[in-house]
Amino acid sequence: MGHERRNGPSRVVAYSVFALSLTTASAARAESIWIEGEDTARKSVVKHSWYDVVKKEGMSGGDWLSHYDTRVGTAGYNFNAEKAGDYAFWWRGNPFNAKVAYRLNNGKTVEMDFNDKRGEYMISATPDHRFLAWVKVGKVSLKKGANTISFAFHSETANHGGIDCFLFDDSGFVPSGPLKPGPSADKDGTAAADQAIWIEGEAATSRSVTKHDWYDTVKKDGMSGREWLSHYDTKPGTATYVFDAMTPGTYTFWWRGNVSMAKVSYSLNGGKPRAVDFTERRGEYMVSETPDHRFLAWVNVGKVELKKGSNTIDFRFHSDLANHGAIDCFCFSRTPFLPSGADRPKAPAFTGKAGPADWFPVVFDDDAFSPASVIDVSATIEAPAGGHGFLKRFGASLKFEQGVGPVQFWGCGANLQGDQLSRERLASRARYLRKHGIRAVSC
Repeated sequence: MGHERRNGPSRVVAYSVFALSLTTASAARAESIWIEGEDTARKSVVKHSWYDVVKKEGMSGGDWLSHYDTRVGTAGYNFNAEKAGDYAFWWRGNPFNAKVAYRLNNGKTVEMDFNDKRGEYMISATPDHRFLAWVKVGKVSLKKGANTISFAFHSETANHGGIDCFLFDDSGFVPSGPLKPGPSADKDGTAAADQAIWIEGEAATSRSVTKHDWYDTVKKDGMSGREWLSHYDTKPGTATYVFDAMTPGTYTFWWRGNVSMAKVSYSLNGGKPRAVDFTERRGEYMVSETPDHRFLAWVNVGKVELKKGSNTIDFRFHSDLANHGAIDCFCFSRTPFLPSGADRPKAPAFTGKAGPADWFPVVFDDDAFSPASVIDVSATIEAPAGGHGFLKRFGASLKFEQGVGPVQFWGCGANLQGDQLSRERLASRARYLRKHGIRAVSC
C-alpha cells in the first residue's frame, strides 16, 4: 500500500451531439465531455487493499480512482472543450459519508453537495460506507480549449473517496449508470437530448419510499437499467425528479411502472396533482414469479408542457393495497415514439419532405390528421350521412333511395371498445377510419 503518482494527459472522451429538429434540416451542436476517474493527469492517492475491493462491473470502464488514508488525497485532470460556455457538471463516485472538494481552472475551491444523488447503490459485499451514485454538481463555465479540474478527498473517515467518472454537458443529457451520451448512446439512432428526455425510476433526486423485501423481489431483466424504484408500506410513498429540458414546448409523457391495482399521481413543476390513467396500457406483463399484483407496462400519460432549463416532477404512490407502486422509467418525447420494452426513442430517420420514391418509417401512434396528408380520402365521403335517403337492396346491389346507381362500401370490424374508451378516443378512432375511406363498421 502506498502513494500513486502519475503525470500526463487525462484521457477524455468528447462527444459532439447533433440535435435533429423535425421542422428544420439545420443541426444545433451540443457537447459532452466524459472523463474517467482513473484517467488522471496527476494524483496523490492511496489505493487501499480493503476500500478498493468493490463490485466494479457497473462502473464506467470497469474501474474507479479511490483513496483511503490518514492524509488527504488529490487528483487532477486536464481536458479540452470545443467551445466556451456553461455546462452541467455531473459527477459519479462515492457520496456516502464523503467530503470531496473541487477546483476548476484555478478558481475558488468548492465543496461538493451530495444532496442531489441519482441511482445510488452499495458496491461493497457487506454493508458499509462504499456506495456509488451520480451527483448533479451544478452549472459551471468552461473556456474554449484547455481546462483543468482537481479534486480533494477529505472525508472524516480515513479521508475516503472514489471517482468513477464525471461529465460536463450542454446537451441536456441525464446520466444513468455508465451510459454515455453521444456515440455511445446514439449509435443505434437514439434521439438527441432536445427531442427526448429519458429518466430512470431509480434515479430519483429525492424519495420517501419503502423498498419491501417481497414486493421488490421481481424479474428485472426486462427493465430499463435492470432496476426500478418501488414502494410498499402503510404510508404513501413519494419520489421527486429534477431534470433539464433543452427545448421548451409540448412533449408526450410516457411512464413505465406497475399498473396493476395501482394508484399513482404526479405533479409537474408545482402544478395541480393529476392521477395517472392506466386505462391504455402497452406491453403489460407480470414481473413476479407467481401470480399477484406486480406487473410492468407502458402508459401514455398525455401531453405536457416543459419549460427550458430545470423542471421538476413529483410522483405519489397511494394505492389501496399497501400504497404499492413502482417506476421503471419515464420519458418526455417530442419525436414520434411508441415504447416497446426498454427501447428508447429514436432520432427521426427522415426529416425532409418524402417524394414518391422515398421510404420512411411510420409510427403507429395517435394520428395528427394533418391537412397535408396524401392518403387522407375523407373528403370523398359525404357528410352528414343520409343525404340520399335510405339504403336499399336493388337486385344483387345496394342503392340509395334517391341515388342514381349502385353503391359500394369499404367496411371493417371497428373494435371501438365503447365501454372502455372516452368519447374523445372514440371520436378519434372514427375519424381515423373515415380518413382511410371506411364508410361502414361492424362493432
